[in-house]
Amino acid sequence: LSARGYRDAAAAAAARAKFGGNEFSLPRPAFTSLLKEHALAPFFVFQILCVVLWSLDDYWYYSLFTLAMLVVFECTVVQSRLRNIDELRELATPPSRVLALRAGKWVALSSEELLPADLVALSRAP
Repeated sequence: LSARGYRDAAAAAAARAKFGGNEFSLPRPAFTSLLKEHALAPFFVFQILCVVLWSLDDYWYYSLFTLAMLVVFECTVVQSRLRNIDELRELATPPSRVLALRAGKWVALSSEELLPADLVALSRAP
């Protein structure tokens, strides 16, 4: 086995600059930004245009009802997406301490400080 991990701190710093940290972050978008994204979807725009045409053709009661249902439906879809994002964020594993080979020595690091090509010591709990 010829793997030796990072030989010095400069190589590890260069790898961190190149690859970034070993972090999982899933930002939670605002409700309004997701609603704007859904409102600009082609099918939703088509449905709004149909509502406008129906209202011009004396079907204003039907068009108002359809418009209200479209807005309520899109709000529930956005709320569902936000709930799914929150569930994904809860699944993230908290960082833990690991042993990694750096500069020829086993060093205790946070799992967020691991880099590609790090050698990690695995041990089995008794």
